[in-house]
Amino acid sequence: MQKRNDNRRSTWRGGSVRRGAAVLYVMISLTAVFGMAALAVDVGMLYSAQAEMQRTADATALAAATDLLSEDRLWDQDYLETLLGQARDTAVSTAERNAVLHAPSVVDTTQDVGFGYVADVSYGAGIDFASPQPPNAVAINVYRNETHAGSISLYFARLLGMSTQNLTAQATAAFADGIVGFDDVLIVLSNWG
Repeated sequence: MQKRNDNRRSTWRGGSVRRGAAVLYVMISLTAVFGMAALAVDVGMLYSAQAEMQRTADATALAAATDLLSEDRLWDQDYLETLLGQARDTAVSTAERNAVLHAPSVVDTTQDVGFGYVADVSYGAGIDFASPQPPNAVAINVYRNETHAGSISLYFARLLGMSTQNLTAQATAAFADGIVGFDDVLIVLSNWG
């Protein structure tokens, strides 16, 4: 009789080991699947934040360039400085109104807003910040990092050692004078890179 019990135990133990291995494989597979899903959430949030930042940079550049659309900008240097100050203030207020992941965007008027001249307003034309011409272009940088509204907090990537991510977006808005049929044309030149 003892032999029958020994046979039953070895069969039962052998089946238990095989079933335990299957549970182990399922647990490892589920961990990998949930890990990839968690990373997809963080990556999707970063893509959304980058799109919001680009939208903010574009809107800010357009609003600031619109302030420059004045024939009076050609008068004298004092009036031009007043006009540039108004454009800087508009850039700051527009950036604040365009939140990125529910946090207001911060634009530093001394570092993140630049005025220059663009001779050819076709896409990809460079802006000349040292031109003696009255400015017809505004370059804007929008950041989310430690000093600008805080870095983007990640949820699941913390498990891999990444708790925050810095993002940046740039946009330039320029206008051209003297186009037949239009008073002024306003163009946004975004840098999606």
